[in-house]
Order: sequence, then structure tokens, then C-alpha cells
Amino acid sequence: METTTGTQHLEQAMLNEQLAMWLASREPERAASWAIIMLFYSALHYIDAYLEGVRAVSSPSHEAQDANIAADPEMQNRQVVERFQVLRQASIEARYRMRCFTVDEFYDYCNGYFLPIKHAVTELLDPNKISSRQD
Repeated sequence: METTTGTQHLEQAMLNEQLAMWLASREPERAASWAIIMLFYSALHYIDAYLEGVRAVSSPSHEAQDANIAADPEMQNRQVVERFQVLRQASIEARYRMRCFTVDEFYDYCNGYFLPIKHAVTELLDPNKISSRQD
């Protein structure tokens, strides 16, 4: 199995974010739930960009990622853990409970949870320290 890099996670985070915004703007009533799912995955990759790229900590599963986030003082200090759990729960509701979110709810999740995670994590990312090598 090939390992991922901080740079790859950062690129994927940005792609997922762009897709979420595109879905919310193009199909606001039909695709808001999918846009929230994409916000969750974007946040996941922003966090992994930090964990793998700066801290050199791998998260091969959601459980490992939860443990790595909870153990990281920077994630705790910036309230990433709580916000990420809210996004995860919304994603679960959309994927498995077929909840139909509105576009207003999408923007609430985006502004209240996703953007604070993105800003907190990107403040921690030093482009000179992000790992781009594959071990």
C-alpha cells in the first residue's frame, strides 16, 4: 500500500472544498447534502495534511485519525476536534440516514464548522515543512 503525503492531502482537501462549493451553488436544493459530505471529506484531508505533513503521524483509519486529532494539542487548542465531529455527524446523517439538508444548512455548516477547521489547520501548515515525499 502506497503512503500518502501532506501535500497530497492538501491538494485533495482543496479539490473537495471546490466541489462542495460548486454543488451548493449549482444545485442548491438537490445537492446540499452531498455538498456537506464533501465539506467533511475536505476537513478530513486538511487535518491529514497537518498530521502527516507536519507532525509525521499517519491516520490509516477513522479511529486512528480520531485518536491522532485528540492527542494533538494544536487540534485541541483550536477546537478542531469538536467542529470535526459535528461535520462527521452531518455527513453520516446525509449518507446513511438520507437526511436532506437545505442550502442554508450547508452554509451554516460551512461557516460555523468547516471554515474554522480549514483556517485553524492552514495556520499550522508551513509549506516548507509539509512532507511531499513518499516513504
